[in-house]
Amino acid sequence: DTWAEWLQNAFHWMLCALFMLETVLVTFFVSTWRRKAMEEPLGTFFGIENTKARLYGKTAVTVNIKIIDYLWTALSTRLSNMENWRTRGELLSKMSEKLFAVKFVVFYYPFLYTILIKPYVSDDSIQVCFEALSGDLRLFFFTQIF
Repeated sequence: DTWAEWLQNAFHWMLCALFMLETVLVTFFVSTWRRKAMEEPLGTFFGIENTKARLYGKTAVTVNIKIIDYLWTALSTRLSNMENWRTRGELLSKMSEKLFAVKFVVFYYPFLYTILIKPYVSDDSIQVCFEALSGDLRLFFFTQIF
């Protein structure tokens, strides 16, 4: 492998990390927004009434998953095809690794955060977290059908 090939592969993995980080940050932002909206139901956030935060929050999580999935699939496939692998099988294997790594975080982290991390880093009870998770999953599964 040449330095150019190594740098190209390193850049692709760096993009993997950035896409994963984006999901973590969006999840944290939405979770924080929802918690603050519950604490102050009559307030607003960026002009959005806090009473609508639960609906918009779960919609934001689902929309983020859909957009990042679409963008990452297109970008990663294109970058993988530009890389210089010895065989088609090696190309498909490396492409699958990168697609799986990002998609695993993008699809599962928001839900795992809500039920496993959020109760410990916020003042939300486990019941509030279950309700948020239930609503998020219902919307996500509904959008997966279409």
